[in-house]
Amino acid sequence: MKMGANITVNSNTKKLKQTVPQSKWISFPKHKILSKTGCALSLEGQDQGHVFYQFNVIPPGVVTTGLDPAQIIWWTDCTFMPFDDSQIVTSLGGYFYRGSQGLTQLRKMRLQNYFRIPQGFMTLWRFNDPHFPDVINTKPSRALPHCSVSPGGTQVSFFTDTDIISSNIQQGSVIKAKEMFCSTFFFSAFSADSNFVAVLGRSRLHLNFAIVLVILRASDMLVMYQKSVRELFSKFKLQKNSTNQDRLECKFSPDSQFVAVSTTGGQLFIVKRDLSNLECVLVDGKNEKLTNERCYDFDPQYPHEVLAVCVNSDEVYVKNIDSGSQIYCSKLPENVTKATCLKYNMEGDSFAVGCQDGVIVMISSSSGNILYLLDSKTQATAFAMTPCKLSMYPEIIRISFSHSDDILAVSSTEGAVRLWQLPPKINLVHMCRLVILKHIPASTINCLPLPTRIKDLIVCCPRERTAITPVKSRHKE
Repeated sequence: MKMGANITVNSNTKKLKQTVPQSKWISFPKHKILSKTGCALSLEGQDQGHVFYQFNVIPPGVVTTGLDPAQIIWWTDCTFMPFDDSQIVTSLGGYFYRGSQGLTQLRKMRLQNYFRIPQGFMTLWRFNDPHFPDVINTKPSRALPHCSVSPGGTQVSFFTDTDIISSNIQQGSVIKAKEMFCSTFFFSAFSADSNFVAVLGRSRLHLNFAIVLVILRASDMLVMYQKSVRELFSKFKLQKNSTNQDRLECKFSPDSQFVAVSTTGGQLFIVKRDLSNLECVLVDGKNEKLTNERCYDFDPQYPHEVLAVCVNSDEVYVKNIDSGSQIYCSKLPENVTKATCLKYNMEGDSFAVGCQDGVIVMISSSSGNILYLLDSKTQATAFAMTPCKLSMYPEIIRISFSHSDDILAVSSTEGAVRLWQLPPKINLVHMCRLVILKHIPASTINCLPLPTRIKDLIVCCPRERTAITPVKSRHKE
């Protein structure tokens, strides 16, 4: 994989920058995986998608003797590499569930070979390589594991107990953030132009170790902006006082101009990248709450205006940030449990909502209609999700779409990642886009003698629209 490059998206009012790899798009080598495992695709449920492959991300040699397996939670995150469907990055941590006391890291319980218990263990799975996977990070961290990959596909960021580090995947070089002064970290995210990294952590310089939002310069990991979250949003609150109970996430808008911050307490607000002021509060955590900190995402078709959120009433709202208006509301089916995560696909024409019982709800982003359901419990025996404790199913942690939008990677608390084959897109623009990217590096698309809008479509760049029209709310009765 080569270094990433910036391309410019022209619009009527301003230019948007987005980083893309200097390499051609690589499809998933399904024929190699199937021939290696001997697994054949099942025709059952092919209309709505099915699991065709599953892999365990728990490294060999991990021993948890003396603990009830039903109380062990393997927090697993995953994401496809940009423009490369043959590679997936995973991050893993082991926890013991203590009821009202929350989660305790397994490495702190002094088990047999406790030093082998992964915490923040990050791996790059190369499905084109017979010797996969490659270990990116083994340094432990107090933060919940998550995958933060630059849009160019060259850098990953991860936490240790005391630092945040950016690592070059190809060269193996690392850069440690300077002058952070954080005692605990929560989450990090790259901007779409690969110039910045947003970090949430507890500052040692603020009173009572206040939670701060820090914007780093990605090239050298120097602090550009830093401010207490409570200074940005005075009504900011946490669900628990104990550090291991609090989960926060941050995410850049597609145009890299704004940062969204979500909390375990059900709040979601957006601030400007330079942390100069609060842009808006989408979910206040009082009148309504986010289902959890992972249940929101920006629509990649727009620079920053459109965002989908799932609230505790089992409704999905798609909102216009600029006007504050609601575009539509879609009700989740009554036969699914509470949502755990939400993710748009690459082209932004649909998004997926993962639920606690292993069901994934696919929703059209244009109308809010439910397209179909994917049920992890009804798959072939080798791939089916089974109850782990008290008839409860593992929780879906993260969903990631391949660049071709036909494969869905789903990670869960059982330490596994399932790959779903989605129904094919019968769309001429979509098929032509993939053919072009398979033969021409994404970074050179901007040099082609094509209209600007066509070049934007090929690399899935956000485009400004003259108007965003609300649609009638959709409720699944």
